[in-house]
Amino acid sequence: LDRDDFLAVVSQMALYINCLGGWNLHLFPWDAADTLRQQRLTV
Repeated sequence: LDRDDFLAVVSQMALYINCLGGWNLHLFPWDAADTLRQQRLTV
């Protein structure tokens, strides 16, 4: 691999990682914390 090929691969990998971050922000069910929260028992 020469330098141009390496930069092309790294830039595509960076774009993919940024897309994963964006998908996480948009698609993750952020209201899941309400259903996963532990319920306290009142005695």
